[in-house]
Amino acid sequence: MSRTQLCVPDVAERLRVGNLPAATALGLTRGASVERELTEKAARRCCEHPGPGTELLSLDARRLSRRTTASACRGASLRVLLAHLGIARRSGRARAVRARLPQLQEEGSLSQIRRHGIAVWRLTPAGGRRLAAGEKRAGGPLPLPESPQHLAWRNARVAAEAELERFVAALATDIAAAEAMLAALGHGEGPHSDQWLLLGRRLLGDCRRLGSAWHCLEEWPEPDDARPDKDRPGPGEPAPADALRALRAGRRNITLWSDPD
Repeated sequence: MSRTQLCVPDVAERLRVGNLPAATALGLTRGASVERELTEKAARRCCEHPGPGTELLSLDARRLSRRTTASACRGASLRVLLAHLGIARRSGRARAVRARLPQLQEEGSLSQIRRHGIAVWRLTPAGGRRLAAGEKRAGGPLPLPESPQHLAWRNARVAAEAELERFVAALATDIAAAEAMLAALGHGEGPHSDQWLLLGRRLLGDCRRLGSAWHCLEEWPEPDDARPDKDRPGPGEPAPADALRALRAGRRNITLWSDPD
């Protein structure tokens, strides 16, 4: 068996995955170009500087399945699969995986369905047996690349540490502007209403960015790859009201920091 054949079939056999837990990390949400670039850079580093067991990483499908969802039978798209394996989507290895998947389907190791118009691949019972045999030959599971959800957490912490001081300064500047405008009120004179509306929009953006960065740096716990990482209340924390839940939406998406106010 060639190195490519050893890598690609077993890569495909990691398809006990379900929906990606950190869609932001793979660029599946609004404005995700920055995080997608960070993810692909990490993937390229993994491909350009492979470790001694790179071709056998795919033998450990069990932990990969726990990284995503308990609904292991849901399968995974090619994009999700490549991200979990640390393979750049425009690389030669990615093209080899793409070409090998239909062959694995013909061999009975995989099945394919379409979900929302996207092809997803699932490991069959025969594929599971083949995976177990591969793990036995390899002497046990090998380490996986960094998971997408852990990469998203790490990138967000780095970005928050770099930007927090700037966000604090921006909010302080706009608060000072609000205080000056308040001081100018009186006797029928003062700033035009448009100035108040524009200032309110800036203050909202300042607070959202600062709150998001603080959450990413101080409140977002390191993900455990044994389970999907979701922005939910912590242990003992009451469920937020609907209004607060809506405000929390997207607070882990660092690409929203560049949205204009």
